[in-house]
Amino acid sequence: GTTTPGTTIDPDSGTTADPDSSSADGVTECASSESCVDLPPPGWDGPVAYFEGDDLAMLPSCAAPFGGLDLEAFAGLVAEPADCDDCACGSAAAIECAPPSIRLYHNSGCSGTPGSEFQLGPTNQCTVFPNGVGAYGAESDPVVPIPGTGSCAPTGGEASVTAPTWDTQLRACAPATPTVACGDGKACAPTPGQPFAAGLCIHRPGDVACPAGDYDQRLLRYLGVDDGRSCSACECGSPEGGTCSAELLFSYTNTCTDDYLHLTNPGSGGCTTLWGDEPSSGMLLVNSVNGAACAASGGAAQGEAQPSEPVTFCCTG
Repeated sequence: GTTTPGTTIDPDSGTTADPDSSSADGVTECASSESCVDLPPPGWDGPVAYFEGDDLAMLPSCAAPFGGLDLEAFAGLVAEPADCDDCACGSAAAIECAPPSIRLYHNSGCSGTPGSEFQLGPTNQCTVFPNGVGAYGAESDPVVPIPGTGSCAPTGGEASVTAPTWDTQLRACAPATPTVACGDGKACAPTPGQPFAAGLCIHRPGDVACPAGDYDQRLLRYLGVDDGRSCSACECGSPEGGTCSAELLFSYTNTCTDDYLHLTNPGSGGCTTLWGDEPSSGMLLVNSVNGAACAASGGAAQGEAQPSEPVTFCCTG
């Protein structure tokens, strides 16, 4: 904005007061310890002085002639990836076993061509046999797990993250006293000396370009962190391997309701003698599935921490 030469500007209140002195032409001259700089454009704050270091706790406090803390901001975010617990899979459960094919023979050695051959139904489902079996021997294919059935519960993959840090930490200090107008759109402000960095700055939220004028040295700093670090979810593949501990039940009835004969570990080889009886139905019984396991995956570090809430500082040289 435009100011009237020979007035003082309170950056906090915007009020004016008479200066202590002015030059012969009516324009106040800045003291030797001050600089005549552009007033901040609308939307910008300042002017301020600043110092930077790698540890905010070690930076000097704001002191005269810059007695007011204005802003603390940061640059150079350091955030290690998440540390992920190993993934593991629990015991396999709900694996289904494939019903076997049954062959019945007219001899007790299960030799030659079978008298009949048929497929048993799923576990615990009664299958009615063809009539006129007249079987003396029976054999079965192995009972094996059905690929893709069953599951394992995943565990692990918990994320641990260390607190992010900053390479550069900035503290900005505002003048302790009102600035004095020294020309149209300009004001006197204390010239920063040690331990401040050289030059005065104005600033505003956002990642923006510097305005035209004295403040042409741009610094981008940040106030916060968006921390998106995590671990991918643990997953378990389908159970693999394993054996079915199974029995075949043969029954005189068509409903598998009597306990005529049990064939344990079907498919293990050999022929089961039926003594010429004629079973009418059969059923697959599965006692357990042992030795199956699932492969674990996931639990990988993902995402990253990003600086947030940018603040643009524009400074004099």
